[in-house]
Parts: sequence; C-alpha cells; structure tokens
Amino acid sequence: MVAVKSSDRNPQGKPKLFLQSIGNESVNQHLFCHNMEEEERENQRKEIHHLKKSIKNYHHLLQQIAGNVFSLRRTLNHSVKDHIKLQNEVGQLTELEERTKKDFSRKLTQLIRKQQLNEHHFLDRFERNEKMNDRLQEQLQEQKSSQQVMRREHRKKYQEMDHSLQHLKQHEKRMWGEMELVNQQIQDINTEVQDYQNQTDHRLQSYDERLQEIDDLYKDEHPYVQLLKSLPPNYPVRRLFVNGTIIPVSHFVRYDPIKRMAYFNNDNQVKTIDSENIEGIIF
Repeated sequence: MVAVKSSDRNPQGKPKLFLQSIGNESVNQHLFCHNMEEEERENQRKEIHHLKKSIKNYHHLLQQIAGNVFSLRRTLNHSVKDHIKLQNEVGQLTELEERTKKDFSRKLTQLIRKQQLNEHHFLDRFERNEKMNDRLQEQLQEQKSSQQVMRREHRKKYQEMDHSLQHLKQHEKRMWGEMELVNQQIQDINTEVQDYQNQTDHRLQSYDERLQEIDDLYKDEHPYVQLLKSLPPNYPVRRLFVNGTIIPVSHFVRYDPIKRMAYFNNDNQVKTIDSENIEGIIF
C-alpha cells in the first residue's frame, strides 16, 4: 500500500488529525489481513516440513527394511518360500512408498494452489481497500468543507445572539429602573394606607368610646339592654312583654346598639322590637 502524505491531500496546510486517524485505521486493517495471511503461509510451510520429515522417515524405514531383506536373503538362501515372501513384502513396501509419494505430491499441489489463491485474494482485498481509502479521503474532504460552512453559520448566529443579548441586558436595566420607581411608589402608597388605617382605627376607637358612654347613660333606665347584649344569636325565647302586650317569639336574633333595636324570630318571621319598650322576657 502506498502512503499518502498529508501535504499532498491538504495543500492549505490545515490540521488533518481526523484524516490521519482514518488512514491509520485503514493501515492497521491491511496489516491485520497481511499478518493473518502470513500466519496461514507459516502453517502451510510447517505442514510441508512435516510431510518432508514423514517422507524422510519412510526412506529411513525403507532402508531398514532393505537391510532386513538383505539379511533375510543371506540367512534364508535355501528357502524359496521365504525368499518369495520377502519379495512380496518389498513389493508392498515399494507400493506404499509410491502411494506415499503420490499423496505427498497431491497435498503439495493443493497447498501450492491454496497459497496462490490466497495471494490472489490478498491482492484483490488490497485493491478494494485502496479504492475505499480514496472514497474515504473524498468524503472527509467534503465533510471538512461542510464543517467550514457550518462554522461560519454558527459564528454568524453567535454574533446575532450576542447582539440580542446586549439588547436584552439594556432592556433589563431599564426594567430594573422602572421596577425601582414602582417599588418606591408602592412604599409611598403603603405609607399612606397605613396612615389612613391608623386614622380609621382612631376614629373607630372614638366611636366605641362614645357608644360606651351612651350605653352607660341608658344603663339605669333600660335594665333589659344589658341582658340583650349578653344573649348569643338564636338563643331560645318564649314570650316578650311590650307595653303591656304579650308577644310570642321563638328565638333571639341580634341586638343593634346604635338603633337600640332587638330582633326576634317567630315562625321564620323576624320581629323588630324597640328595646326601651320591653317590660319583660320569658325564656
């Protein structure tokens, strides 16, 4: 694989860390494939070496057998049957050797073809990886161009946002000023309300004092006024004596100290009685 310099791919001299990382990953992938194929070739070499060693052992065995045949011939000259038997054994061993040679030749041919096929696949992969690397370089270049456009757009948006933020800060400053004025006005209004409430409380207190004085003045003249003031609402009352007349009622409603009028309920009808005219009450 031919290495591509960063200066050839990027004539402007800008940083290409991302391109280098992609190129390194592609090179690492090629190295991994190459190491796998080298390991497979090494296994094939070991297998060939093992076959050669087996053939050498077979040759050594044949040599031993030939020596044994020679000693058997020398010791069994007078035995024709034994001689024929030895010849048959030698023939079998010869056939075994021929078969072993054929098997070795066939396996060796298969290994050579397999190795050639692996080399062809490696070259094909290498070419595909080169094409893929070129496409990746083009895509990276396009991505870089699009990133530059996006950076310019982001910079423009950031400037617009900064301008809007400055405008918002000025508006916020004006709002804080207006809020301070409003708070000052609220404080002034609260002060006026507090003064008015104090004046109202003082007037109410003076009214209560005057009412108390009026109650004290009429306390001796109207003994039932204090009784009516002490009664709670809806207190049961049976009859009233008013100017010599008996008025049936059921409940006491309330007493108005200003008008000095008492209100009673009788069959869901409210009766108004002047407290000064009440002469007696039956509970």
